[in-house]
Amino acid sequence: LLATREMLEAKGIFHDIDKIISIPTLSSVVNQINQLIEHNASMTEITEVIELDPGMSVRILRLVNSSCYDRKIISIRDATQKIGKDLIKTIINDVEYTHTIDDKSPEGLKYSLMKRHANITVNIINLIFRDVFQQETNEYIKQAGFLHNIGILFSEKAPIPHQEVGGNLLNWWGAPDQLTEGALFHHNPFAASEKNLEIVMAVHLASYYANTFVGIETLELDERVFRRLKVDPYVFDKSICAAKTHLMS
Repeated sequence: LLATREMLEAKGIFHDIDKIISIPTLSSVVNQINQLIEHNASMTEITEVIELDPGMSVRILRLVNSSCYDRKIISIRDATQKIGKDLIKTIINDVEYTHTIDDKSPEGLKYSLMKRHANITVNIINLIFRDVFQQETNEYIKQAGFLHNIGILFSEKAPIPHQEVGGNLLNWWGAPDQLTEGALFHHNPFAASEKNLEIVMAVHLASYYANTFVGIETLELDERVFRRLKVDPYVFDKSICAAKTHLMS
């Protein structure tokens, strides 16, 4: 991570991207959150909308993990409770005047596809951890899957792959290393640290199958993951495909 970050800093890429505060979000999401706030909805209701949207999630996590706060927060629920409705309203107003995407525009359709892919990825990761690792996922694991493709939102602004943009921006913004490695190495899982290898392998597999489910160009599946996990690829593929309807809901 450090070597890649130093390379990007030398090229000025971080400065060019990080100074862009207009992290995109769909207009329908902004309108939905505005209506909830205006109708004095509970923080739980507001959070349920935010945590399903990658752009809003990044904005919230970026703020709450800034130098203004004293500890890392990865849960969107914890983050929204920390900053409160007034600050969420300020963020929404900023989005409205900077970069709200029309849902039906080409950019909006692309964003919606990424959002759907992100949520399917999390569902598949939940299945992998339950059936392969025999454990429940936590917020770090879920967010690693949810935000692994966040670099797509900025990849047109940088002459490098989206996984490098996303991973290093998450690192730049102070996200935990589970998230940065999930984004940076989801195409190349064995480049991850040993500490986060299980998470990154799960993100890799989940992203691959999410790609096939939504019908977009898939990343190349690293077959070594199955050997490392001691999982029969045929059995795994069959179980994922059998749960496709549930995973896409």
